Amino acid sequence: RPRVNCLQSCTPHHRGVCRYFLLASMMRVAGTVANGMQGEWEIPMLSCQAPCTCCVSCFCACAMAHQQRRIMLDITGEDYVCCAGACLCCDEPWSRREPFMWLEACCCLHAATLGNRYMMQTRFDIRNDSCDNFLLRLTSCCDVFAGCLEACISSHTANQIRHLGDCANVTVCCCMLAQQQVQLQAIRRAQPYNGPPENVREMLPPKQQEMVNVAKERREAYQPARSQTQHLALPLDPRETHMQILVPADCGPGQELQIETPYGPRHLVVPDGVTPGEQFSANI
Repeated sequence: RPRVNCLQSCTPHHRGVCRYFLLASMMRVAGTVANGMQGEWEIPMLSCQAPCTCCVSCFCACAMAHQQRRIMLDITGEDYVCCAGACLCCDEPWSRREPFMWLEACCCLHAATLGNRYMMQTRFDIRNDSCDNFLLRLTSCCDVFAGCLEACISSHTANQIRHLGDCANVTVCCCMLAQQQVQLQAIRRAQPYNGPPENVREMLPPKQQEMVNVAKERREAYQPARSQTQHLALPLDPRETHMQILVPADCGPGQELQIETPYGPRHLVVPDGVTPGEQFSANI
């Protein structure tokens, strides 16, 4: 796709501008979308209210970023899109999550973290933290200053200023992961997910609205199927990935069973000792 190779096609003079445009065009909730958010974070980003979670995010950042995206995709029912669809050059859904979700978390950790944040804020109606607003202002100031330097002095000096904004964002990456992990725990304890508020959805970019609408149709199509399928997987909790499976009359221990879940069909093997008409718990 032409947009993916835009940095290679640019002249050296404009390459820095194109690079920054791609980074600035993704990940951050700003403008009218940010103004429409109403919810609050459970804890401030730079607080010390979750020290253990922050320590885990420092040493296992890739795994935590991967886990957060997986849980949010399970809750919303959306397909996997690189960087949560917040990047202009990666906005098409993939037919499967792995290994692409791991590659994103390990090779582009900062982008994965900001993608998780964008998805969490826009899907669950959470306004910017005060630190978010500070970083947005800092990045904008760096960009304006760098633009002046590029026009008057050199593009190399301008890029160094832009790197300061990037460094400020990367510095708080672990704090973001910790704050998002605490928020995700609160989201899983809340009521079943019904999509973002209508006013937030209408302010999202067209591609983001399409992702939300497809997931909504998928959830609505699943609801009537629940009452029509005999051996349907029944959620123990709408926010969990563990479900209670009812064994049909024509199936016994050791046999494979196909079930319908909010995330598509799954194939499971009936455990030993479970007879027709009984239920067993399974992680889908």
